[in-house]
This record gives sequence, C-alpha cells and structure tokens, in this order.
Amino acid sequence: MKNPEPHIIDFINEYMTISGTGDIVWIENKRDSHGKVIGKIGESVGNVVTVSGYKYATYTVRKEGNETVLMLSRVAWYLYAGEWPTGTIVLKDNDPRNFSIDNIAMYPDRTAHVISQLEKSIKSANFNISKKTYKDGSVMFYVAIGDTYSLRSKKKRYYFKTEQEAKDFRLDKMRERLDYLREGMVELVDVLKRGKS
Repeated sequence: MKNPEPHIIDFINEYMTISGTGDIVWIENKRDSHGKVIGKIGESVGNVVTVSGYKYATYTVRKEGNETVLMLSRVAWYLYAGEWPTGTIVLKDNDPRNFSIDNIAMYPDRTAHVISQLEKSIKSANFNISKKTYKDGSVMFYVAIGDTYSLRSKKKRYYFKTEQEAKDFRLDKMRERLDYLREGMVELVDVLKRGKS
C-alpha cells in the first residue's frame, strides 16, 4: 500500500492525535475553507461508515478539489509508530473507534481478508460438502483441501462415510489455516517495543 502524499502526512501531524481513551481527536479547531469550525479540539475525527457489513472510521481530506479518504486505523498506526503501515490494519475488538495501542495489529496485505472470510465460514458452518455416488449405489462424501500453508497448493480429496464427518474435517482444517494465518499478525505494541530497544 502506497504512502499518502506529503500534504496528507502534514495534515495528520498538524491536526490529529490519539486521546487517552484511544480515539483519534483534533489537536486544534479544524475549519473549512469558509472559516467555519468543523472539528473542535478534543472531538473525534471523522465518521464511522459501514462497507460490506464492516465498520470503519474514516476522514476525508479535501485540498484543491481533490479528496483523500483516510482509514483512521491506518492513521492511528502512523501516529503511534511514526511510519505508514505496509499491510492491512485490524482492530482486534472490531470497535471502529478503539485505537488503543494494544488493540491495533497489522497483517500482510490480503491476509486480513482471507482471515475474515475463514472466520465467517467457521462461524456459520454453512458450506457444501461434495458427494460421490458409486455404481453400486454407495455414497461417499468428500472435501477437497489444499495445503494449509500455501494459497496455491494443489487440492487433495479426503473421503468420509457421512456428511457430518466431512464437515467436521473441513472445519478442523479451516481452523488450522486460521491459526496459521494469525501467526503472521504484527502487534503494534511489539513494533513500538522493538523501536525502543
């Protein structure tokens, strides 16, 4: 993910900070181009929006007819670490306004999306199990699964006598993959500790 333009970084540095409660707030009154106060000192920056069922806190910076939408979770990482995040930022408690230091983590790009999809699938357990019927009328249920540790591995079929056995096996494999992907998470707290060493 590319870094924002220098004027955006300057804007963040000039107007935003993280409060003692873990929210991003205005350092000083923010005025629009007509001089009207649109953000008061200590008030929360931006709004919470819902996109595809997920809630995000955002703020739109307008300059010379251009608009840049900032994800405030990325701004929070920057305000703490002093560098723009290189991956996908997640707020561990899913509260779009909780930017406390121990609530922020980063996954390599796209990993957060895969984790989110796996969590939804595991929670709902709503997926189809394939079925193979043999000439003698017997039926076997199967799951085609690739290597847990690779996104592009060739899939192998695992056969079971019952649909429930196949479903349980698939859920176990999904949980295993989820655990593996979560190991790649970088905690902001750890980044800051390394910086002080």
